[in-house]
Amino acid sequence: MSTEEIPTEIARIVEPSTEEKRATKALPIAKVVAGVLTKGTLSLVPGGGFVTELMHVVEQRSDRKKQEVLALAVAALQEDADALKARLEDDDELAALWLRGLSAAQVARTSEKLKVFAAILAGAVDADHHQRMVANALFRVLEQLEQEHIEVMRLVEEAGAAATSKEPDGSNGRSGATLPWLQERLPHLTPVLPLLLATLTSLSLTRNAWENTWGGIEGRVAFVLTDLGSELLRVFRSQV
Repeated sequence: MSTEEIPTEIARIVEPSTEEKRATKALPIAKVVAGVLTKGTLSLVPGGGFVTELMHVVEQRSDRKKQEVLALAVAALQEDADALKARLEDDDELAALWLRGLSAAQVARTSEKLKVFAAILAGAVDADHHQRMVANALFRVLEQLEQEHIEVMRLVEEAGAAATSKEPDGSNGRSGATLPWLQERLPHLTPVLPLLLATLTSLSLTRNAWENTWGGIEGRVAFVLTDLGSELLRVFRSQV
């Protein structure tokens, strides 16, 4: 395939079929990408030189984020640079954990998240094996969390802290954030709220307050934070 044919071939692959167009027609999220994956747009893909320059810019930003995390971690440790270097050279587990954290940090979107990565790296230096396992697990969780997830978690916390509601029959209800309640407060995230909540629940950061109750059997859903979710929010607050 010639270089000139590549954009056309890409357009052929990504152009949705008639059935796919029907399936996505009613989805609000489709508006976000409308008009982007078209043959006209893809035919404007620039040459290799320009793409290489763009990649260089992206890589520079990633490097700056890693450097910022390193600087924050070192500042928090207040340890002699040579001593820290010696630790990383002699401790394979610690070095691997730092590499893991830096790899995750390079795609972080906010300075708040970078500070959390740095705090975990600094804490891992004097941690034992089991604590480092927890730190590694936290990196995996943080990699999947974006600012939108944190926004949702903060509102879920707010709803969970509310007084327990009353049901129409006078019985105690369950405090928590329902999907309509969240949609009202986060209208800009309405199309993706189910996906965000599903991710948070899969990471054991939120749960259904009606879980293991008759309300849950009836299909009621109200989200509250788990202990892990509450602790993670506390860590974010400590780095503001």
